[in-house]
Amino acid sequence: MTAITAPTAQVTQGDTAPVVVTVQNLGGVDVSTSFDVVLTDGTAGGITVGTQTIGGIAAGASVTRTINWNTRGSRRTVTS
Repeated sequence: MTAITAPTAQVTQGDTAPVVVTVQNLGGVDVSTSFDVVLTDGTAGGITVGTQTIGGIAAGASVTRTINWNTRGSRRTVTS
């Protein structure tokens, strides 16, 4: 993962917070198999917030995905 961004403003419990992740293949070989990017909430016991599947990635390429975090079940306000 080369980048992760979340809303810059406060997110109220119950809102959906888009979390954007960028994954880059820094190696010299294409990754031809699919893999998952899993976003977890470390402050809530590591629960899974969302998953995005990436269907492989060429050497040197990057892929950006958005994981929409539904904060309805969160215990606290999310800030970044």
